[in-house]
Amino acid sequence: MRFINAPSIRNVPNVGWQIMLEDERWHTCRQEIDARFIANGVAIANSVIRGERAGEEVARELDQAAASVSRHIGECETGTLIAAAASHARLDTRACDASSDWVREDESFPILVSGTVVKCESEEDRRLLADAKLIVERQVTNTWFAPDRLELIGDACERYSIWKYQRLVKAAIDRSGSRAAELPPQHS
Repeated sequence: MRFINAPSIRNVPNVGWQIMLEDERWHTCRQEIDARFIANGVAIANSVIRGERAGEEVARELDQAAASVSRHIGECETGTLIAAAASHARLDTRACDASSDWVREDESFPILVSGTVVKCESEEDRRLLADAKLIVERQVTNTWFAPDRLELIGDACERYSIWKYQRLVKAAIDRSGSRAAELPPQHS
């Protein structure tokens, strides 16, 4: 997956707010906030591509940005790239187009952890490491993982020799013992 060129925004008298996207054409938006919302979506998408952000909340923001591009500009490459970044944020590579640059060439499931690409053996391992990133890098405090999920996350960190994360996840496991009663019941 490639980075999206940062858009330019301008205000043209008697025309309105315009934004220049990947196609290097100016597109008119009804309001400044619409152009800025799209530009923010591009910035979020690029942070996902760099491996700095991930998760369902980020993916929802990107879905809204892609919808805004579609609503104000129509179908274009920028909207497609933002939507692909949303799929990437969800760690769902199957949703990405087969012609995407992000398609795996080998049988590993890569994820960027602390600036290093870790090649996981399975999609589940990659999801576990993504959860570890949420715990460590985003200091998730209002989202609780079930104690058994925390154990799996810690095991994945150990299996892939990510010791710093493993220590911090272990601390989260130790803290979760007192919070287990606060966890919502899991329905099957």
